[in-house]
Amino acid sequence: MRSSNIKGRASISWASRQAAAMFLAGSLAVPAAMPQQQSQQRATQGSGSEPTRVPARPPDIISDNLDRVAASAEQILEVLNKEAGLMVEFKRILAQEAGVSGQILEESDLTDVSIAERLRSSLRARVLATRLLQRYGYLVPKVNP
Repeated sequence: MRSSNIKGRASISWASRQAAAMFLAGSLAVPAAMPQQQSQQRATQGSGSEPTRVPARPPDIISDNLDRVAASAEQILEVLNKEAGLMVEFKRILAQEAGVSGQILEESDLTDVSIAERLRSSLRARVLATRLLQRYGYLVPKVNP
């Protein structure tokens, strides 16, 4: 009984070693083949009649540009002043952002007047407010019938 148990363990151990070796060999073979495929693709693109493509821009530029998209302070304040719940949610977001930056806010930093001033002076605040309002269905494009 004991010898069959040992043989069973040995075969499981051998099988798992073999599977691990196959996985390792496969994972090493895929990256080695990638440079060859890329160089072949470049060669066919250069020799063909296809126009040369402009290299893709880094995604950082795109995200940086998108971080500058915001509604005007007046458009944002128009909605926030009508919807008290959204104003409270925006204040919570600003408090959270301040905490991440290591700032401690005072009560005066979260008054409606302070929020309005901040929206007029800070692009980051307008971006955050725009995203919040769009999440709740405000400041979104509508289909023209």
